[in-house]
Amino acid sequence: MTKNILVLVDLDDDRSSAHSLGQAIDYARHKGARLHVLNVIPYRMLKMTVVAQLLTKDYEKKLVVDAKQRMKNLIAKKTADDLQVELVVRTGDTVSYTHMKLPTK
Repeated sequence: MTKNILVLVDLDDDRSSAHSLGQAIDYARHKGARLHVLNVIPYRMLKMTVVAQLLTKDYEKKLVVDAKQRMKNLIAKKTADDLQVELVVRTGDTVSYTHMKLPTK
């Protein structure tokens, strides 16, 4: 039995994310699984020398808060209260997060 489903969304590519999220939502409902929606803010963008000099110390935190709100809005259009959804926003390399361990509950 499938208990957890992880779907990676790119908030800068609405069409692709909407499709993969829709598929994941349907599958999670069908299996009665918890859905984990992951967005990764590229680490390299935050740490580039020129860019890093222009950013305030709390800029990364603001990006995470903004990304979570955008994810909530995207999910609200597609789900009802019948589905357990966890929103996860991280900074880093998308490849490293595709192999992350999901929490067991």
